[in-house]
Formats: sequence, structure tokens, C-alpha cells
Amino acid sequence: MQYASEGASHRFIGSFNEYTASVVQQAEDRAQSYIRSIDEYFLVRRKTVGVKPSLALLQAGLNLPDDVLDDPIIERLTDAYIDMIILDNDLFSYNVEQARGDPGHNIITIVMHQKKIGLSKAVNWIGDHHSELGRQF
Repeated sequence: MQYASEGASHRFIGSFNEYTASVVQQAEDRAQSYIRSIDEYFLVRRKTVGVKPSLALLQAGLNLPDDVLDDPIIERLTDAYIDMIILDNDLFSYNVEQARGDPGHNIITIVMHQKKIGLSKAVNWIGDHHSELGRQF
């Protein structure tokens, strides 16, 4: 029995392919101890966080046309709430990732590295950025 439209199926498959490719990229970054810039990080992290495949599943029965979801305003809103999820997730997971020696794919590490600031100031930057994203949304 088919539940999803053809467009919804393509969106799920496309977003899941992006997710798996981004997880491979994250592993390559980890192997090379590569720390991305803030902008680069968000481009990869929007995919590794897995929101878009999950969203595609939630939207499967809605039969939304591609032109609705591809509208620039909808795309900006989608990026904003995914970025807010990333910030929340990375704040909560930082201690675990740092304890296991894998903090490189976390916004706290990225901000501290790029801005050459300490943990407290990085967390403040993240809080401010989260608030700004909320205002944009």
C-alpha cells in the first residue's frame, strides 16, 4: 500500500542520500582532525543531524508539491529551525563528545576554534545565535 506521493518519496530518498553522504564526510573530517568554519559546519551539520529525512517522512501523507517546499521563504524557515535543533543538540552532547575525544563535530568546538574564545563565550555566542534564529523564524 502506498502512503507517500511520488514527490514525497523522492524528497525522502534525496534527503536520506544527503544524510548518508554527510555522515561519511563527518567521519572523514574526524579522521583528519579537520575543524570546519561555522558556515561550513552548518552546511554539513544540517544533513548529519537527520532532520530532513525525518521531516520527509512526516510530510509523506500531505502530498505537498515541490514548489511549496522549494519556496525560498520555506527553505529559510527550514534552515532556521534545523539550525536551532543543531545548537540545542550540540549544547547537550558536548560533554559526552569531549569525554570520548570527539568534539570536532560540535558547534561549541567550532565557535571556540574560529573565534578564538573560551567555552563560556562560545556558549554565549550560541545562545545569541539561537535567539536570532528564533526571531527570524
